[in-house]
Amino acid sequence: MIQLHDYETAPEGSKATLAAVDKANGFTPNLFRALGNSPSALNGFAAFVDANEGGTLSPAERQIVQLTASVTNRGEYCVAGHTAFATSMGMSAETITAIRENRPLSDKRHEGLVRFTRALLCSQGHPTADDKAAFAAAGFGTEQILEVIVGIALKTVTNYVTSGLDLPLDGQFQPHAWSAAADGAEQRKRRAVG
Repeated sequence: MIQLHDYETAPEGSKATLAAVDKANGFTPNLFRALGNSPSALNGFAAFVDANEGGTLSPAERQIVQLTASVTNRGEYCVAGHTAFATSMGMSAETITAIRENRPLSDKRHEGLVRFTRALLCSQGHPTADDKAAFAAAGFGTEQILEVIVGIALKTVTNYVTSGLDLPLDGQFQPHAWSAAADGAEQRKRRAVG
């Protein structure tokens, strides 16, 4: 089992980043604690997170991309984590639940963002001309395509780390736990009824 580091136990090169994460969040998520085993991995990932914070997508739109990517990648840890973060920033429960359940969003711009994120993931980075046209019709352009790609790359790393290492869900994320298996069963049930 991988060691989940805190400031006291982490390698020297990981300490400053773990301290900054703890200060920013009020706790250090297990994802960062696991990455703390490798200062190179942790510090590279933290720089990637910081780079994703800029850009033209709003904080809510970045959460939509990250939550959608986590659901699509079946990243249970990250679905719970981004549900917690989206909730804390005031995103509506309706929007969060729709993304978690793969249902359409009522906001057309946000729905366009979800659909394009899924299209990129499901096509392994080869969206169709129709996918791109629908994204443009939702009010997005080339800059946002690039930002969605960066958001997907970020979530792919975290989904693989958390799933590949079987990281336990943080207590702060427990109320938002999500099961990929349960979601798949619910999707099959909806298709059978619909």
